[in-house]
Amino acid sequence: MHGAAQREFIAFVLSKYVEGGVDELDESKLSGMIHAKYHTIEDAERQLVDLANVRETFIQFQKYLYQQYAA
Repeated sequence: MHGAAQREFIAFVLSKYVEGGVDELDESKLSGMIHAKYHTIEDAERQLVDLANVRETFIQFQKYLYQQYAA
């Protein structure tokens, strides 16, 4: 993903986490979040460019989110 678009998407996901709790970070919700934010896969691809990387980023940033609690 491109830097600004990536940060914006992660901020969107985190806002859903704040609103709905930890269940919002379930991988099964990723598709719904993409549609909620971008409305179509095509729009998401235009903004994020590499949708394969979206899933990886979604999973990876969770490690950083919970890292402080694991220590």
